[in-house]
Amino acid sequence: MFINSKGTGVLVVGMHRSGTSALTGSLQASGVTLGSPLIAQDRFNEKGYLELKEVIQIHEAFLRHFSLDGASLASLPINWEQSDAAETARLAIKKLFQMQFANAKVWALKDPRLCRALPLWQQALPDVSLKVILALRHPLEVANSLLSRNNFSINRGLLLWIQNVLEAEKNSREMTRSTVCYNELIDNPSVIITRLESDLELKWPLIEGERIENINHWIEPNLKHYTVSKAAIAQPIFKPLIDTASELYRFF
Repeated sequence: MFINSKGTGVLVVGMHRSGTSALTGSLQASGVTLGSPLIAQDRFNEKGYLELKEVIQIHEAFLRHFSLDGASLASLPINWEQSDAAETARLAIKKLFQMQFANAKVWALKDPRLCRALPLWQQALPDVSLKVILALRHPLEVANSLLSRNNFSINRGLLLWIQNVLEAEKNSREMTRSTVCYNELIDNPSVIITRLESDLELKWPLIEGERIENINHWIEPNLKHYTVSKAAIAQPIFKPLIDTASELYRFF
C-alpha cells in the first residue's frame, strides 16, 4: 500500500486520566488535524476525549486477541509482533492513515492504549514522520481519578500508572519525543505548545497569535478535579507504591 509521507504525525501517549485530552485539544487549537469521528464528551471528560473511534477499535481488537484490555496489568506475550492480530492491526492502521491523514500537514491522535500499541504504528508507517508527546500526571492524581471513574482501588491505579508509563517510555525511546506534565500545561499552555514545536522539530499549522488565543479558550483549569496533597502522599497504606511511582514521575 502506498503511503504519503509528506506530513507529520504526533502521537499523544499517556496513561488514562493524565491530561491527554487537554493536550490534544491544544494541538487541535494549533491547527493540527485529528480526524473524525471522535469520541464524544461525557461527565468524566466534559470537553470530549478527542480520540478517533477507529483507532480505539483497532487497539481494542488487537489487545482482545491476547485477552487484554486498556486496564489489564498483564503484558503482551513474547513475539506478539509475529501474530495475526498484529498484522491485522498494522493493515488497519495503514488504511486509516490513508483515509484520515494522508493529506494533512500535521496530524495527531491519542489513545491511552498507545502506551502498548505504539510499536504497531512504527511498524505500519515506517516512511511517515512520527513524533511522540509523553503526557504525564502525578500518579496519585491519576489513581484518584480512576477510583472515581472506574472504581479502581488506589493501588491498582498506581500499578496501572507505573506499567503504562514504563511501556510508553520504552516504546518511544528511539523516536523524536517530548514530555508534558499536566500541571505545567494547565498553568502555561501556550508556553508548553510553543516548546513542543522546538522539541519535536516541527511547525504548528497556525501562527503563534492565533493558536495562543485558541489554546487559552480551550484550556479550563477548573476541569482538573484532583490535586495531590502532602497528607494523601503520606498515607501508610499507599506509601510503597506511591514512593515508587513518585520516583518514576520525578525521573521525567
